Amino acid sequence: MPVFSSQLNSSETPAFSDVTHQEYLLCERERLLDHFQPRVWQSSDLGFAYLDRDGNPMPERGAELYLGARMIHCFAVAAMLGRQGAEKLAEQGVRFYLDGPGKDSEYGGWYATVGGNTPSDRKELYGQAHIMLAAASATLAGIPGAVKLLEESIDLIDTKYWLDDEGRCVEAYDRTFTDLDAYRGQNANMHLTEAFLAAYEATNDKEFLKRASRIAENTVGQAVSSEQGSWRIPEHFDEEWHPLRDYNRDDPRHAFRPYGSQPGHWLEWAKLLMQIRGAGIEQDWMLPAAKNLVKGAFEDGWTREGGFVYTVDWDGSPVVTEKFWWPPAEGA
Repeated sequence: MPVFSSQLNSSETPAFSDVTHQEYLLCERERLLDHFQPRVWQSSDLGFAYLDRDGNPMPERGAELYLGARMIHCFAVAAMLGRQGAEKLAEQGVRFYLDGPGKDSEYGGWYATVGGNTPSDRKELYGQAHIMLAAASATLAGIPGAVKLLEESIDLIDTKYWLDDEGRCVEAYDRTFTDLDAYRGQNANMHLTEAFLAAYEATNDKEFLKRASRIAENTVGQAVSSEQGSWRIPEHFDEEWHPLRDYNRDDPRHAFRPYGSQPGHWLEWAKLLMQIRGAGIEQDWMLPAAKNLVKGAFEDGWTREGGFVYTVDWDGSPVVTEKFWWPPAEGA
């Protein structure tokens, strides 16, 4: 496949206008879809599989909600781009969460993990927000059942998670929505911002754009003006939205709630701020904040040999130095 051209570092040829680079990106997109498409869908009972590095299903992981929703999103986008077989996969995924095993028909919402060795019926905002994203993308792609799934996801967020006075959402419940976790999280609200923007695209309802903007201002707008560092966004909060800067200090590699701040999230917020701004909400703080977040991600997180560290401390020093796949994707 084509490789990066030496011209990409030249001011004469911007990277995304370079034909060689465009060909590289198209090939990479198809390579990734080729990896997932043949075996990521297991069955109407098992849903989307977690794949190993060789593309083999790992049924012991079960059907994880965020992963299944991401697969619907990706293959809905691929269907709009004309990829053969993508529409069928997106439709199968929609059915799994609309009237299949992924949905809790008794209490509402969607299970965190169906089947596998560690099934979970916990109702976390992170996964529910991903369903909204998936349904919005599938709606844009014209996938059967997607409009209804989007309506159900919007209703769930409205009735169980959204705090209108606070402009953010609560984090997690038990299956029955009776036991609310006191923890509040930046990560899930960030993904809900992404989902609200997708819902705005799918429905043209400006309320979703306004909500995305409110979450952004309450999360990033406050952080960029703090004395703790204008790009080191707090990840964890108590139920009054006070930052918990020592949260999981003893468990810094927690999969979804690690200690410290994550440069990848700064890049992700920079992207979301530009999406909000591009959609028509131009607040004075947004562009400077986005620039500052990208600058900070490279100053604190980028390593000499390349790649972003996973987390940093409040002075910018690395905490978890392993490099995950998603921060470069957000940066791109």
